[in-house]
Amino acid sequence: ILKIVSSMEEIFLSSKDEKGRTPLHSAASIGYVEGVRFLLGRRISDSHQMDHGGNFPIHSASSKGHVKIVKELLRHCPDSKELKNSNGENILHVAARCGKDNLVKYFLKKGEFRMLVNQKDRNGNTPLHLATMHHHPKVVYRLAWDTRTNLKLLNDRHMTALDITESTLETIASYHGRLTWTVLKSAFAQRAQSLHVLQRKKQRSPQVANSGGGSTDLKLPNEESIRDRVNTLLVVTTLVATMAFTAGFTMPGGNNGDAPQEGMAILLTNAMFQAFVIFNTIAMYTAILVAVCLIWAQLGDLNLVVTALRLALPLLGIALTMISLAFMAGVYMVVSNLHWLAYVVLILGVLFIFTVLVVFTPLFCKTTSGSRIFRWITYFLFCVEVWASGSHNDDYEDD
Repeated sequence: ILKIVSSMEEIFLSSKDEKGRTPLHSAASIGYVEGVRFLLGRRISDSHQMDHGGNFPIHSASSKGHVKIVKELLRHCPDSKELKNSNGENILHVAARCGKDNLVKYFLKKGEFRMLVNQKDRNGNTPLHLATMHHHPKVVYRLAWDTRTNLKLLNDRHMTALDITESTLETIASYHGRLTWTVLKSAFAQRAQSLHVLQRKKQRSPQVANSGGGSTDLKLPNEESIRDRVNTLLVVTTLVATMAFTAGFTMPGGNNGDAPQEGMAILLTNAMFQAFVIFNTIAMYTAILVAVCLIWAQLGDLNLVVTALRLALPLLGIALTMISLAFMAGVYMVVSNLHWLAYVVLILGVLFIFTVLVVFTPLFCKTTSGSRIFRWITYFLFCVEVWASGSHNDDYEDD
């Protein structure tokens, strides 16, 4: 159709819509590779045409994450990689701002784009700043762990990427923001020195936070959100402790009613029974420890709340795992004479516990290690968090 239309009248190829977009803009935006290739062959000058939004065709493609389109545009016009839109953003800026992880990955793999990594737009923001502002944790991960990225660069508001995510993290429940903050901390990102001073002043004088100090104000987590989270964890902990306590006095197999072993567990010498008792005891005491931590969190001090939650989450994970293992051991023990059923119980138990660990561990696991192996393991957990939060839906590409 393109060939037919273009052969009829050249004006069709040079026309623009109400937003100032050329046919090349539209083809690049929707990911129409053949159309882009055809249009570049007929009117290569359109690759340097800016629409009313201040974007070139390569920026339109970058905003949608179309890797093939970007490759095609660069093949015909290698200098397109240096083009900046009206906001002073290069193609890496646009991809990072829009959360296009695969396109960012492509740019970082190619050495020819290394000069884009730390470039600043009109507001002094690097691609990392923009990805952080819009809470794209996967993009932030790629940029923050790239050795060429300068994590200390400040924008025009004198903020680093870490400053930005902390200033926009209004509540503990802001999951995308929390993921972004976690990634930056794991990459050893730093705050601006000026914000260190500002934060100390706010800690000494809380009213400063409400004095209209501008966009650099560090917002404290919402008290109601924290209270709801603590109460939820306290309910779960109470249930775990109740189950463990009940299981401790209703032993599998029952108790001996004859002297001199009256009251003793009948299956006391059974290895799985012993495992059951150990797992159940650990679950009981860790649940109690979690409850104590959460009681401390009720005192209202913000730093105390954060510390208590950091202690409570891994302990609760241990309690849930132990109560699951205790259940598995107890059921296995009472059906052990039927071998196939006992094996099914073991297999299902192991699979379930593994699933619990995979789902629960990212809630409290923070990687601050420079080890590649440890980072690979924690990246898997990070991907679970991204998948759970729906961040993966922000990115699609056609490569």
